[in-house]
Amino acid sequence: MALKLLKDIKYPDYPEMIEVRVVNKWHSRNNSQQFSYLFVDITGYAIEAQAFSIDETHLDKVVTLNQCYRITKYTTRKGRKYAPLVTNDKIPDYYFNFVPFEKLKDHDTKGSALLDYVGRAESITDMIPTIATKTGDPLHLRRVMIMDDRSRTTEVTLWEDKGRKVEKAIALHQIVAVTAVFASEFQPEIVQLTSTDATKFFVNPPIPNLDHLKERFANIAHTRVGPTQNIVPLASTQKIVIRDLPTKAQSKFNRVPLSCEATITDIFAYRSWYYPACQYCSHGVNQEMNRQGEILWRCRTHATMDKPTNLYALNTLITDETGSTDAIFFNRAVEQLTSILCHELVTTENCIDPKVLPQQIRKLYGQRHMLQLTVKTDGTVHVNNILEANAPLSLK
Repeated sequence: MALKLLKDIKYPDYPEMIEVRVVNKWHSRNNSQQFSYLFVDITGYAIEAQAFSIDETHLDKVVTLNQCYRITKYTTRKGRKYAPLVTNDKIPDYYFNFVPFEKLKDHDTKGSALLDYVGRAESITDMIPTIATKTGDPLHLRRVMIMDDRSRTTEVTLWEDKGRKVEKAIALHQIVAVTAVFASEFQPEIVQLTSTDATKFFVNPPIPNLDHLKERFANIAHTRVGPTQNIVPLASTQKIVIRDLPTKAQSKFNRVPLSCEATITDIFAYRSWYYPACQYCSHGVNQEMNRQGEILWRCRTHATMDKPTNLYALNTLITDETGSTDAIFFNRAVEQLTSILCHELVTTENCIDPKVLPQQIRKLYGQRHMLQLTVKTDGTVHVNNILEANAPLSLK
């Protein structure tokens, strides 16, 4: 019997023998009656195959992940029959369909195909407790910041078991691949990746160019700046001058990223240059004391914690040729300018007083930069990212 390639299967063709390797299996939280396999054939083409949960016990006895099979009957009805194991070393052991960094935003649409992504793991959090927005149920997640071979970073959120299976000590600073994730835009032009039921996480994945990737990354320094740095292309922003900022208040219907070339002409130390923040999100935390007299920190989302982290919130005056305005530089932007994490500056460098500017912050006086910013509905200007840095401007 002739073999049929996966790419040639069309509805409603009669089943013909296919020869595949089973490279993944997963259960959907949205459909308890079915589960899925991922098949890949000798051409490297992959297809999802669904089976009924009532057959799972039987199938688990005859189907082993990463093994090859000839399948003669494939329908969505139960009673699917599988032939004995086929030994065929020519069928790939894996299936990846990597999307480059610059194409991530193309997948930020409802119904877009899931994507795979590869790079170096620059940072990995511990499991983070949170609460489901709709149900209030407790959930846990892990965040992995992945950098590509052009030093561009994006963040992957791995939920529940997907995050627990990541061994932080083994994966950190290694080449990693994450599969079957979906892309979502959380700020204009900034895309994050999120796990699905089908997601798998690989350390030093079995790809032909792994050694080449390792060589490329050997010459790239590990980043100390937070995720999604420098990823807004200047050409995709709307350039604006300070005089026109009041007309650009942002709303959910007006999310075009703005760019403005301006100089930092003042830093208001009396407003504090950093704030204690939740370890798991960017919300500020308040200090309180429990009944045992212990000092705790409370986040409005993640309840209490023993110790907060610290994040930048630098209140400044920025100036261009058309005028000046107050602007708040938030954590990512200040990290880009100083190349030091706020928490490290506070704890390691002992810069504890939030109203005394450290030397690393004072150096920002007079610097001129291309800023990515937003104007909130109340008129406040937030600087989220540094798009392009120029030499300091001499002020008269």
